[in-house]
Amino acid sequence: AVFAMGPVSADAQPQRGQATVPLAGIDVPFHSSLLKRGVSSFRSILKQRICSEFIDVKQLSQKYIPNLTATPFEVSKGYFERVYQITGSSVIRDVLENWSDNEEIAEDSDKAAELAAALVIELLAYQFASPVQWINTQDQLFNRFGIARLIEIGAAPVLCGMADKTLRSIYSGDSSVSVLHIDRDVEKVYYTERTQKIEENTSPVSDDSPAPAPAPATQPVAEATATQTVPDSAEDSGAPDSAAADIADVPLQPISVLHAIIAHKTKQSLSAVSLQSTIKGLVGGKSTLQNEIVGDLHKEFEGKVPDKVEEMPLQEAAGAVGASGTNG
Repeated sequence: AVFAMGPVSADAQPQRGQATVPLAGIDVPFHSSLLKRGVSSFRSILKQRICSEFIDVKQLSQKYIPNLTATPFEVSKGYFERVYQITGSSVIRDVLENWSDNEEIAEDSDKAAELAAALVIELLAYQFASPVQWINTQDQLFNRFGIARLIEIGAAPVLCGMADKTLRSIYSGDSSVSVLHIDRDVEKVYYTERTQKIEENTSPVSDDSPAPAPAPATQPVAEATATQTVPDSAEDSGAPDSAAADIADVPLQPISVLHAIIAHKTKQSLSAVSLQSTIKGLVGGKSTLQNEIVGDLHKEFEGKVPDKVEEMPLQEAAGAVGASGTNG
């Protein structure tokens, strides 16, 4: 809920609270009723892109969990009534007024697809102007459905962090659930890690492989052996010994990797990116860019990135991430 505030000085700086996080440069009240004036415009855009011909009700039913309701999607009068109670949508109201109590709608019928399309549009149109029911959605995933793998598809593993905390605090750290991110855990997501291990431990032998040649008969060792001649010019050339010329590899330091990633993403020189600054401060309120940077750090440091890394000074963040995962 959003409560009215009294006059605030133009010089006042927003403060962080238990449930508030100031974001510089962002002045849009996402997921609050203050955005309901934009629902109609957003609905018009969605209607241009979502139509019943492309809706597969079976793929949505009991699988899609909207942020608005935190209950699995279904084409039923009860579900439409629930959405209407939350949104007060005139579109949903019109559907309900024309819904017969005894009407049965087959899941693969054209009418079911039309109703599903209308419902999806309303769920999405009101989503950005309504609270996100993430806690209840997690309860559906972990408790009702008992999922074994949660895979987040996004720029950064934000929901992964929330899910990990939920599993630790509410489900006693249930280790049977794998919380993965599409970029950070790509090998686990696509099972390529397991495939590589199997291939490494398996050495196939072809039936067509030639049999090993029999050991040659013992031959007397020649008394005379060939000698290797070294041109005088090589000895006198003063060429450095190869062993002495080798330069030892030096592992990349986390601060160097982190510094380079952030400078590249923010399109600044290294000298312009202070190690005392934070990611949040450097992106200037651009949450998408911030998520991209955090996602790149998770990928580079193989997930060894602390929570709220975007609020840490870069020097402190580098000390917390550990060794880089891609030093090569």
